[in-house]
Amino acid sequence: MRKRIQQAIMSTSAARSSTLVLAALSAGTLALACTASLSDPPGGAAAGSPSTPPGAGAPGSGSTPSTGTSGGAGPSAGTTGGTGSTPPGGTTGGTSTTPPGSTGGTASPPTTMPPPTTSTPTPEAAGPLVLLRLTNREYNHVVSDLLGDTTHPADEFPDDEAGSGGFVSPTNVALLNAQHYEETAGTLAEAALAANKLQIPCTNPAANAEATCAQNFINQFGKLAFRRPVQAAELSGLSSLFTTARGLGFDFKSSIAQVAKAILQAPGFLYHWEIGPSKGTPQNGVVALTPYQVASRLSFFLWETMPDAALIAAADAGQLSTPEQVQTQAERLLADPKAQNVMENFHTQWLFLENLANLQKDTAAYPLFSDTVRQALVPELKSFTSSVILNSGDGTLKSLLTAPYAFVNAATAPIYGATASGTGLTKTNLDATRRAGLLTQSAFLSSRAGTSESNPTYRGVAIFKQLLCGTVPPPPANVPDVQPPAANLTTRQRYEAHDMNPCATGCHTRFDPYGFAFENYDGIGAYRTMDNGQAVNAAGSAPTPGGGTLTFNNAIELANALAASDEVKWCTTRQWFRYMLGRMETSTEQGSLELAYRAAAQNPGFSIRDMLLSTTRSMAFRSRAVAAGETF
Repeated sequence: MRKRIQQAIMSTSAARSSTLVLAALSAGTLALACTASLSDPPGGAAAGSPSTPPGAGAPGSGSTPSTGTSGGAGPSAGTTGGTGSTPPGGTTGGTSTTPPGSTGGTASPPTTMPPPTTSTPTPEAAGPLVLLRLTNREYNHVVSDLLGDTTHPADEFPDDEAGSGGFVSPTNVALLNAQHYEETAGTLAEAALAANKLQIPCTNPAANAEATCAQNFINQFGKLAFRRPVQAAELSGLSSLFTTARGLGFDFKSSIAQVAKAILQAPGFLYHWEIGPSKGTPQNGVVALTPYQVASRLSFFLWETMPDAALIAAADAGQLSTPEQVQTQAERLLADPKAQNVMENFHTQWLFLENLANLQKDTAAYPLFSDTVRQALVPELKSFTSSVILNSGDGTLKSLLTAPYAFVNAATAPIYGATASGTGLTKTNLDATRRAGLLTQSAFLSSRAGTSESNPTYRGVAIFKQLLCGTVPPPPANVPDVQPPAANLTTRQRYEAHDMNPCATGCHTRFDPYGFAFENYDGIGAYRTMDNGQAVNAAGSAPTPGGGTLTFNNAIELANALAASDEVKWCTTRQWFRYMLGRMETSTEQGSLELAYRAAAQNPGFSIRDMLLSTTRSMAFRSRAVAAGETF
């Protein structure tokens, strides 16, 4: 990297810029590209970063659902061997190795069923804090809040990778990432300077006051960008960078912009490791997160962006040290419209819906599908999940899976047999005998389908793995393809014939029956009673990972059975923890999981909102395990 920068010095202007970059590198304020997982926090000890699972790819790239079938019914983005059971990132849903650097805990909790709520709770502990960089979504939200930039520059970055928990949790910075960070930092800083968004604390200072003003800017802007106070070594290095810029002929404000460019490429900006003035004191192998780490974990967990002024003020005042203080802030964050971003992101990844923005359909088979329909799918998902879990709803899993309404516009209403006008989405009550919650809405049904037909495997895998935390072994190499459409054969009949093959039985019989429950819905989610000239059969029964059986006559009955299932409630709790932690849960976090589950279970409908609030109170959220070899 240094050699590449030095070779770029071709002219006076290039020399000035390159000298500044080299100065920043010498000061340790720029992040270099790495080809391996970054397990050492900036200025701290190893955090235990997991390696990317084999076969991990870019979730949501292209229009193909991120899990295909093991019988060749469709390609699979980011999976190994085309298996229909692999979530984004190639994880297997219920098992994982402990991230390197962890000092305690095995993989996920040993049971698929929650402990009885009447039993003695497992004592709380904490697992490793993985060193993660900003996701592309987080980067966009942060630069919007920090600089007022709404151009979504990270949309042009390489796709983020999923971590061991199945959710996007990038740890690596490849050379291409570093190049994008460098270029984008320059563009953002220059644009912010031109628009007076850098908030320089003084204007046209006297020559003998410039250094002081620059340091004030570094402390103020750096604290926002780093989500904690600027450390002495950072202040010194960035101050030297300002001096270097002035010496190269940049005027005062342009020199400030050079400092801003360095801050936007610094580890403190790009990574989640907001240590603060001290790292805390370990007790029994666990150390409490600093107030600034808690503030950032709260804001990125519930908002997908940097802490606001109130959170930073609470961290400054030491008011994020108790569970009650943290929950108070969490309640405030969930009441803010920014929380809708997380509702969209979690449910998109949880249910394998990453392809919504690029979804392609055969319009000859589905004339109701259009660009306008495609553009409404993500807002539909975001509006519905937010209406249930955030302030306006009851916050329960039951409503998420069974509420008979959706948000529709003139383009999507016909898919639901409803009417609406305009392009804006309107909450619309639907036929309760045909629609029940998120799984019977077009966002799920159209994403988990082929381009010209429904796909029971796509839909069944999402239920079995993501709602029930089931695991599926890799498919054998000789699994045959599903028979193509044929006269007088329904989709279900073709898939049932495929599943009778000895090579497919052990795999597909676990999840295809769940997919058959949705055969009343075509490839874009429109309701149907006939398929290829025959009556649809949506009845069936399916095994659960915990040894139970769910029996149903259609998707409505299945949705209600899932909403009432303790396995689903326990799995939903675990999935939210995986999303929050950026990795698989470990056995050390069993106690925190149990407390979150019990908080939700006090509501007969299982309150996701209460579960999220309990999560933020937990030791797993507010603490971390001491990494191997870490010193204090």
